[in-house]
Amino acid sequence: MREVTLRFARRPQKRKMEELENVRILIVDDDPVLCQLLKTVLRVEGMEVEAANSGEAGIQVMYRMKPDLVLLDIMMPEVDGWETTQRIRQVANVPIIIISALSRTEDIVRSLESGADDFINKPFEMEELLARIRAVRRRAISFGGPPEYAHDYDDGYLAFNIPARQVYLSGEEIYLSATEYKLFEYLFRHAGRVCPNADLLEHVWGSLMPNGTRYLHVYIWKLRSKIEPETGRPVYFQTEHGTGYRFERQQQVKA
Repeated sequence: MREVTLRFARRPQKRKMEELENVRILIVDDDPVLCQLLKTVLRVEGMEVEAANSGEAGIQVMYRMKPDLVLLDIMMPEVDGWETTQRIRQVANVPIIIISALSRTEDIVRSLESGADDFINKPFEMEELLARIRAVRRRAISFGGPPEYAHDYDDGYLAFNIPARQVYLSGEEIYLSATEYKLFEYLFRHAGRVCPNADLLEHVWGSLMPNGTRYLHVYIWKLRSKIEPETGRPVYFQTEHGTGYRFERQQQVKA
């Protein structure tokens, strides 16, 4: 376990505490001890706080939580903080503060060029962190208002975020199995074009299975039953008889 080097400071003034009250903070750091310490302290200051221990998990929590600000470590396995920052920036303008033991100028520059708004070195004083959170929040609000989270697709009825693997109908998240989502995503990425049955089988299942077309029909039916406003009159998942299927974007859909 890495040594926790967080240093605590005096409790801030009441006016400064009120500035951060109910602010939603997402911590993304693979050190669970540090995450717990930060959660405890920030919640005492009146903030709503959640934590994730990897970049991938952080992206998932971000879409569910829609934080006002992200505190993000760099050195994490698989998906590091720089890549996580870039992925967040593809879909949201939420402020990001990098918190890292890295201190080289090139690391700081890379963090800011990846899309971070500020950088703070570990170890740090809580008073400094709180001051930076307040400053970044003020700048974000003055320039652009609250954070916005873009959907990859949203027609008023169906919406989804590809990085988060989340699908919504009329604002309510629905569950798709891994196979259903893979089929859905492939059809969406080729929206407006016919995807031959063979291509769908190869991409989703990795092989041309015996009776594979029948298997594909079953999963198209599953998607229609979960997503279409009327299963018997599909508007999204169109059949090209004898060829394959295509996904059709809609301007506005009423359930």
